[in-house]
Amino acid sequence: MKKLMVVAGAAALVGMIAGCASTREVVQKEYERLTSLPAAEQVVSPNKQVNDVGRASSDLYNVCHAKLKNYVAATENHREFTGFMNDVQIVIKDEGLSEEDAMAKVCALVQDEDKARPDAEKVWPRILEGWAAANALDPAKQLAEVANLVIRNQEIVNSANDLPNSFANEDLMSKAQRGAEAAKIGEQAAETTEMLLFLGEQFRRVQKLKTYK
Repeated sequence: MKKLMVVAGAAALVGMIAGCASTREVVQKEYERLTSLPAAEQVVSPNKQVNDVGRASSDLYNVCHAKLKNYVAATENHREFTGFMNDVQIVIKDEGLSEEDAMAKVCALVQDEDKARPDAEKVWPRILEGWAAANALDPAKQLAEVANLVIRNQEIVNSANDLPNSFANEDLMSKAQRGAEAAKIGEQAAETTEMLLFLGEQFRRVQKLKTYK
């Protein structure tokens, strides 16, 4: 995937939002980390309960991972849109604004800066091109599916937390191995949670951006 660039242009949002350099770096790195996550492999165990939860966890992870990759594929060639979405996150973090107010502020900043740009360099039309690509994924449907996946993932988290009961009577070495397997399943479920939170945020903002279109 191309390296993330915050909204392009000679007078981009870089510097327009005061005091956000450190947050910008954090948000960019987190975006790149999440969108670069690999597909999951199942945690395989001789313990049937651990094995079953491991299979359920990896299956769900990979469903979410496929959704994440579809979103990235739709938007990765629209760096202005990606930068815009990240700048909304920066304003939320730095200024404590609601998602709606942060989006309104960044939209206004971009559109105001565009007044001084020649048509060929205007950023807002490029943001809208990225919005159209993301909107084509049907954000309302995606959000409904994400909500169901969140419920399924919480069930897996609960099952993973209960796994020590399934190997309580095993020998010390086996317990250690099963514990490591259960911990890996927990880490996998945590990454699934991160993907779902990211997708939820992105598709909510895609829907809200329609207001400013």
